[in-house]
Amino acid sequence: MIRFEDWTGLHGGNTRIGLERSERVVKVYADSEAELAEWGRLHGLKAEWMDRRRPEQPHYDLFRRSLLIVPPTVRVLTPAEVKERIRAERLARLGKPLAKRPMQRR
Repeated sequence: MIRFEDWTGLHGGNTRIGLERSERVVKVYADSEAELAEWGRLHGLKAEWMDRRRPEQPHYDLFRRSLLIVPPTVRVLTPAEVKERIRAERLARLGKPLAKRPMQRR
């Protein structure tokens, strides 16, 4: 299954390619690297463009024009949901139960 996460404001930017921290970045994940590579191939992305720095979480980073390949009907996790997912995974790795956070007022 292909998953999309909006990392706007969560990523550190990339000076090598001129990507500012404030720019929108959507990360694309899949259940397997093979599935992700196939999705990328179907959308004009090369397998060597896949970010494999964390072998357990290979992904594509979509930004600027490449954001146009994100299907408009697909659900993209918001930056707040990404932060919560990361928090839950970290607690699970530590063997701690996930405590509910108090609701924030808007």
